[in-house]
Amino acid sequence: MNVSDLLKKGESETSEFKRELNDSMYKTLSAFANTHGGILLLGVGDDGKVYGFSGDLDSLARSIRHNLGINSSIKVEEIDGNRVVTRPGFFQGEILQEGRCPDR
Repeated sequence: MNVSDLLKKGESETSEFKRELNDSMYKTLSAFANTHGGILLLGVGDDGKVYGFSGDLDSLARSIRHNLGINSSIKVEEIDGNRVVTRPGFFQGEILQEGRCPDR
C-alpha cells in the first residue's frame, strides 16, 4: 500500500501519523513491533494533512536504532512536494521503550 492509500484510509490499529519526530514516535514503533506490526508515516498530521519531513534520514535511522535497538527500513515518498517518511514496524518480539513494553 502506498502513502496516498494510507492517507485516504486514515489512522488505525496498524497505521499511525506523526507530524514531526518526537518521543511518541518511539512508543508507536515499539507498540507495532510488540503486536501485529504497522506502519508509521512521519511528516503527516493526525488529520492526514501532509506537512513533510525535513530532517536528516541517516540521523532518523540512528535515532531509532539508539532508542529501540532495531534497524530501520526507512522509505520516502513525495506527496505534493513534501517528503513523507514511512517506517514499517513488524513483529520482532519484546521491544522496550522507557523500560516498558508498549502495545496497541
